[in-house]
Amino acid sequence: MNEYSYKVEADQAMENGAMNKALDLYSKALKIDPYNPVIWSDRGVCFFNNKQFEKSLNDLNKSVELDPENPYRYSSRAFVKGALKDVKGAVIDYEKALELDPDDAICRNNLGLMQEKLSYWNQAKKNFEVADELAGILKDRNIITESSAKIIVDNPIESSKEETILDEVKSVFTSRSKFSEFLKFIKNGFKLD
Repeated sequence: MNEYSYKVEADQAMENGAMNKALDLYSKALKIDPYNPVIWSDRGVCFFNNKQFEKSLNDLNKSVELDPENPYRYSSRAFVKGALKDVKGAVIDYEKALELDPDDAICRNNLGLMQEKLSYWNQAKKNFEVADELAGILKDRNIITESSAKIIVDNPIESSKEETILDEVKSVFTSRSKFSEFLKFIKNGFKLD
């Protein structure tokens, strides 16, 4: 098998909750292609979901090192840092992600959440306002649609549920309906319907 085949199989295993199998497959893919930032990032997410937090950060660091101009690399690492209570580190990474992609509404919102934790109220408010504005632009362009579904947010470190917050956040980046749900949640003042 080639690295792509291992990655596809690993993605499927992770989606099915078979974290150890996914980790093994991502590792095999990295033995073939150790310079692939996507595989490093995916394995980092898998380590996080498997509650191996230091290994998660190590892989996400490698992903950033290999692909330093990709804002997603920084926002992924920022999310993990925030979940691990490294709020200042998360802020630095979210700021770098926004430097690379200032129109990322999710990243801007997450930066605001971290700034609130540091009591940077004015900066947080500004980021929330920009995130709302960006969300409105996306909606006006029909990139997102309204949805009545709800987002349930749990602490991934303390959660025993199969789906962690990281899974939910990852789906926000890959599903228009999830992105729409998230923006609605933000606009409702972080309240569920």
